Amino acid sequence: MSVICDDQFSFDCSACYEVSRADDDLTFNYGLSATTQYYLWIVDNFKNSYRALITTDGSGAFTIDPTNAAYPTNLFNEYAGDFEVFLSNDVDGTDIVSFTLYATSYNCIILTITGSSNISCDPFTPAGCDPAYITDGGTIVEVDSGEAYTCTPCGDTNFTMIVNVDDSEQYNQIWNTNDTNIINIQ
Repeated sequence: MSVICDDQFSFDCSACYEVSRADDDLTFNYGLSATTQYYLWIVDNFKNSYRALITTDGSGAFTIDPTNAAYPTNLFNEYAGDFEVFLSNDVDGTDIVSFTLYATSYNCIILTITGSSNISCDPFTPAGCDPAYITDGGTIVEVDSGEAYTCTPCGDTNFTMIVNVDDSEQYNQIWNTNDTNIINIQ
């Protein structure tokens, strides 16, 4: 017994055809009627169900389009577990469409995604720290993390260095333009 949109229906889960595919190879040619509309149902590992209206192609094949707005982004990935896939003639999912493969009738597909084209397993490399913004009283200069900037005196050889974190002043000191000053924030 599966639950879809609070409506309950039964179908024979022992009659599901098991298949493994990559997320960019989700076309199924299982002898359905050509150019016919069906409701395609996808039930994920957490029993969340998704429904999309599809039309089979000229040979009776149907395609699960991972970019369809009916599905959450990146739903079909190799880490999502098995998907229960079936077709129905009605919007409620009660009139299940059977298909025959190798003389065996099936009511559904158990789909396992074996490869994900949209998921990168490369480790995340964060950028450096946010830049610092320095002003000489008139011009604001962005200084990237790890870089240096030399303030140009505007007649006075002293300036005030103020460091704010989340709009709260953390540091305030008068500096001489001839001094080298290093700020390390941990």
